Amino acid sequence: MKFSTKAIVAEQARTDCLIVFAYGDGSLSDAAKRVDQAAKGALTRAIKARDITGKIGSSIALRELPGVTATRVLLAGAGDADDWNAKHFADALRAAYKAAHATGAKSLAVASTDALSDRDAAWAVRHAVVLAREAAYRFDELKSK
Repeated sequence: MKFSTKAIVAEQARTDCLIVFAYGDGSLSDAAKRVDQAAKGALTRAIKARDITGKIGSSIALRELPGVTATRVLLAGAGDADDWNAKHFADALRAAYKAAHATGAKSLAVASTDALSDRDAAWAVRHAVVLAREAAYRFDELKSK
């Protein structure tokens, strides 16, 4: 498993799956707003159609959106925007990674989420990597061939 960090424009990320976030009140993270604008409102339509609630654990994978280079955009719930904290950050990412894994994506990009007021970007990146490793870990040493 390889990890890399780089500054990207979310809607121009060349990946199998791009993760962006929606909040419980129907609002979008900053990166999701840019993706939504490039995709001519596809994310907003999914929220209005109640295809996603914004609760942590909810998600919807949208394929081949116009104006977006990622094969899929995974719109994942991040909970209430007013309650966005380190725990919700971790819970939302865990759920998003699990949903992304279910899509069969080989490469994954997480668009930066709205800043945590009490954490810096280095903390967010470090925790995103740790959570990705945890989500991908499978203990199969005792399984028969």
